[in-house]
Amino acid sequence: MSIPWTISQMSQLAVLLEVSSPKPGNVNREAGFSDSSFRHFLASAAAMGRGIHLAASRGTLAAAGELGLSEIGIGEAILTTVLDVFTRLNRSNTILGTILLHAPLATAMGACAYESGGIRPRELRAWIQRTVNATTVEDTLNVYRALRTVMPRGDRHKATSAWTEFHARYDIENPHVLENVKNDRMTLHALFKASARVDRVSREWADGFETVIETLWPALRESLHGLEDAEEAIVDLFICQLAEEPDGHIANRAGIEAAEYVMQAARDVIASTENREVRIRDLDTVLRSRGNELNPGSTEDLVSAAVFCRLVEIEMPA
Repeated sequence: MSIPWTISQMSQLAVLLEVSSPKPGNVNREAGFSDSSFRHFLASAAAMGRGIHLAASRGTLAAAGELGLSEIGIGEAILTTVLDVFTRLNRSNTILGTILLHAPLATAMGACAYESGGIRPRELRAWIQRTVNATTVEDTLNVYRALRTVMPRGDRHKATSAWTEFHARYDIENPHVLENVKNDRMTLHALFKASARVDRVSREWADGFETVIETLWPALRESLHGLEDAEEAIVDLFICQLAEEPDGHIANRAGIEAAEYVMQAARDVIASTENREVRIRDLDTVLRSRGNELNPGSTEDLVSAAVFCRLVEIEMPA
């Protein structure tokens, strides 16, 4: 069994299962948006394998002592994946946040699987933290090159008190951002740590993937045991996470009040004891009422990362 290829395959399968599940407000096999459809996500999943394989391979080499932590090049793996996903048939911003979470997870999984044959939460998180802490300026530059390929939209966070001159200095739209990164010797770890207040994926990096590894993955252990129960498990986990905190994508597109409204709506679904499927469909209708503005994209990314962890755990038990 090839560790990197197994990890890469499970990453792709996680994206496929996640997008196939009828989660309210997201693109799925039953619904889409004007700028992204189910087919765009299928194309994205098909194209992401090479970059995730690279990330996992670097993890196995690091665990074997053949590669230093600062030589892993997680930024290169992210850039490779983004270029493969977004410069071919698919030009829609489908899984950027997912890639930013899957790539470091794949590296840590490769290291864990090399050492023990599988993955466990404590060891995986330890490798995540070691990998993130060792990121370099070149990693940061490669991630910016990846972001510029996609140019994610949404700037509501720039109007909040959390947005500072520091964030403006490293804003993807700043024409001098690459020069600033070089001059300031800004590592990827430092950048994501500083961006944690304004970006949900950055917060996950800064927190050592705490939500994915300590909360969402364990929840899937109770509900996802194979392909047969994957859809229900994914939808349930998605709604639970949506009810836990305001979705970052919604806050960025529509404002924090809209994100808090959606969070409360998800809590109402969980609290309902009757007609739960009807309540989920009603929530889906509300979330689609404003196009893509109320699409819980950050929640989707976190759930995808947790599904990735669970699938690798099933495929390669420690």
